[in-house]
Amino acid sequence: MPPRKGQKQQQYDEATKSEAVRLRVEEHWSYPMIMEKLGIKSKTQIREWVQ
Repeated sequence: MPPRKGQKQQQYDEATKSEAVRLRVEEHWSYPMIMEKLGIKSKTQIREWVQ
């Protein structure tokens, strides 16, 4: 989903994306836990990476 008018889309490096997916799939962390640990603002973003 594109950012809303006036908002910048956050860019995350591959290491952050990989770690988020690993924590979700292998460690069964919740989205809020991953967001807090890695500083990710959107659980929708994590869902997209996991799919």
